[in-house]
Amino acid sequence: MKKIKSWDKVVVIAWSYVKKVSTIEKVIWNKVIVKWVNLKKKAVKKEWFVDKTMPIDISNVMLYSDKLKWPTKVKIEERDWKKVRVCKKSWEIYS
Repeated sequence: MKKIKSWDKVVVIAWSYVKKVSTIEKVIWNKVIVKWVNLKKKAVKKEWFVDKTMPIDISNVMLYSDKLKWPTKVKIEERDWKKVRVCKKSWEIYS
C-alpha cells in the first residue's frame, strides 16, 4: 500500500515551491503530479504556449494534516482487517 495516493492534500518540501499546499492529480511510479506546482511552458501549434504540470519526485512531498495544519508522517496500520494510513502525531485516519 502506498502512503501517498491521488487527490491527497500534500505540502511540497523542496524547490522554489516550499510550503505550498496542493492536491495530487496523479501518481506515476515514484513521481507525482501536483496541481499548480512545477509548471512548464509547452509550445502548441495552434494555441502558442500552454502551461503543463511536470512530475516531481515523491520524496519532495509530505501528506498535509488538516487537523494539525502541518505536514505529517504516515504509517500503515491494520484496523478491522483493512490496511489504513494513520497520521503519527494526531492519529488521524486517511481513507
